[in-house]
Amino acid sequence: MNYCKMKKRIIENITFKTTTYYRNYEYLSEKENIVTHYDGMLYKLRIIEKKPPLPLGEYEFTIWNIGIGKELGINVNELISNYGEDVVFTDFKNLIKNKNLNTLKYDNLVLISYFILNPDFRKIGLTQEFVKMIYKNFYNKKNAIIVYAKPIQHQLIDETDFFFKYKLVNIREHINPKYDTPKSIPAIEYYAINQLKKKEDREMNEYKVFSVASKYGFKRIGETNFFILQPTKENLDNMFKSKIF
Repeated sequence: MNYCKMKKRIIENITFKTTTYYRNYEYLSEKENIVTHYDGMLYKLRIIEKKPPLPLGEYEFTIWNIGIGKELGINVNELISNYGEDVVFTDFKNLIKNKNLNTLKYDNLVLISYFILNPDFRKIGLTQEFVKMIYKNFYNKKNAIIVYAKPIQHQLIDETDFFFKYKLVNIREHINPKYDTPKSIPAIEYYAINQLKKKEDREMNEYKVFSVASKYGFKRIGETNFFILQPTKENLDNMFKSKIF
């Protein structure tokens, strides 16, 4: 199949499945959350083949509702400081502590922890579709959408890290579970993370990741690995020229 036709067919048949976790105070409703965590999978639909969706990638992001926190007199920065201990959140806390980001300027703070794709699908426009999804659902000038753009091979990953050590990606080939035995592949293998770790040129690796972030309208915050979404008209025109969503 022609590469452009294959790319178009995949893009037209992708779907995002996001699981939401509310981390809330008891007196707030589900529609008014101070902290909401999202885990997501990106799939290729295989309707014509009569097969279950094929996993293409994964993502994770967290939203802090600063506006509600202000109304209730809650220190959102304190909630962030107590939120997580992995490398992403440790760096994020330092970003705020060093006054590179004034959280009180915004109504909502959206932090994209990671977005990773299977290597067979990394150069066909799926990153663009992910940014479009985030933009359509969360972007306005009172929301800060921030991505952690640090090459994975330069992150200090704990040996017990669930995603890299224990997480499995399940591949199913039959719609009827009765005839289906999912093939479970370690995430570190499915996303070829060990291959990424072999690329040790930090300057080049950062250049590639930073270039992708800049391409979709993210601006670097100081000299950090965090980028904030501030798209220009050109960014948006390029992002939405394909009418997928």
